[in-house]
Parts: sequence; structure tokens; C-alpha cells
Amino acid sequence: MLLTTQWKLAAAVVAVGALTIIPSVKAAPIPAAPGPFSAGESELTSFVTGLASDLTVDWMVVPYTGGLVSTASGVPVGPIPAGGFLYAYQLENTTGQAIDAYSVTLPAGVVGSVAGAGIIGGDDLDLPTAIHPAHAGTVIFPDGPVAGPFPILDGPPVEEGPFALGLLGAPLTSVDFVNGNVSWTFDPFAAGLESETLFFVSPIPPIYGNAVAQDSTPPAPWGSLAPGGEPVPVPAVPEPAALGLAGIGLLGLARRSARR
Repeated sequence: MLLTTQWKLAAAVVAVGALTIIPSVKAAPIPAAPGPFSAGESELTSFVTGLASDLTVDWMVVPYTGGLVSTASGVPVGPIPAGGFLYAYQLENTTGQAIDAYSVTLPAGVVGSVAGAGIIGGDDLDLPTAIHPAHAGTVIFPDGPVAGPFPILDGPPVEEGPFALGLLGAPLTSVDFVNGNVSWTFDPFAAGLESETLFFVSPIPPIYGNAVAQDSTPPAPWGSLAPGGEPVPVPAVPEPAALGLAGIGLLGLARRSARR
């Protein structure tokens, strides 16, 4: 069945010297409530040191028009049909150390709506593509070399950055249907870089939920529920009719995957 691999945060050992924490800079505002066409920048703060260390997450939720392939345990399992919403996240590593995992928690009963998930190889959320617009406001800011359609990112305050794009080594994506998580793991990702785009697709529009980023060394982990942490968008608890449509779509994906 599609995307059945369960996953728990890896505790990879990372060699570090004296820890240098990048000072927290006030990020761009997040919308009061995420809509089905919105973008923002959220801070995940440390469960150990609070606001003294944070990870920045650029995100957007836009209609999904097709073109992506879902993966499970690093193996492509088929194209994701157009429809629903693209939930896209880009990690800007402002923690001062390497990170190796990111996970979002979906409301109870919603994880079954996920039609596919993965990493868009080489994709920078700051730049427009056929999959998504540029994560930027109507004018150009240091972190966004191309203007985008999200006025809330105009500031002040503006987005943090700029950050160089770093490729994620040995990426794995999984959907945990028991605990309701969508998770990505990868080789330790250096401080001062931004990641390729992490994504999943769901037919359900967004509300705010919780995210966690991980590393084996304090001040990890960082999360929405840590002191001063901010939420990220996840699919809302749907109306019964939407759940029925999601179930039909997943059944079709599972049948196609079984035939492969």
C-alpha cells in the first residue's frame, strides 16, 4: 500500500565543536489563519534553550496542479494526480548546527488524506516553478530574488536570509498512519543553508499544526510547541464529504501502486 512506512526521529551522531548559535532575527509574520493560497515563515524554537536557538521554516499552501512523484523509503511509487493542495516547506537552518529530520503532525484522522509526499529535488521555494509560485511578496527581498504573490511577506519585518540552497543527502520520506505524522529524514544538513522543498499533497485545506526538527545534539529538538515556537500549516479536520473524496482518491492510488 502507498506510503505505509512508519518512522521515528533518527538519533544520528553528529560531530560538533564549540556550539555557535546564530542569533534569532524576527521573521516575517505568519497569517492569522492559513488559507488555501497562502505563505508564511514560522520559527521552531528549542525545547532546551527556547528562543536562544531557532529553525526557520518557509511554507506555502497552494492548489496542486500535478507534476510531482511520491516516494516511500526513498523509492518512487508513482505520480501524484492533480487536485487538492500542495503543502510545501523549506528549512532555513538558523540553528547553528546540523539537523537531520523534520516532521509535521496532522490532526487525528487526517493523515489518511495524504495522497503523496516527498522532496522536490533541487527546488528552491523562493523561485517560481510549474509546481509553485515564488515564496515572496509583491516586491523583491533579499531571500526572494523573484517577486511572488504573497503580500504578507512584504513586511516589515521581512523574511530572513539570504540562504544558499543545500541539497539533502540520503533523503527519506514517510507517512506514519498510526501516529499521524509526515516525516523527512536526511544526512546532517549544515547550518546557514536552506533545504530543498519538502512536500505532501492533500485534498483538505489548511489549519495550523505542529512541526518538529531534530538533531542528536542539544539545543535540539526544535518545535512549534517549544517556548516561543510558531505553528505551520497542516490539513484541517475535514467535512464528511471531503473525507469520502479523500478515501476514494487514496483507494485509486493504492490500486495503481499494487499493480506496479
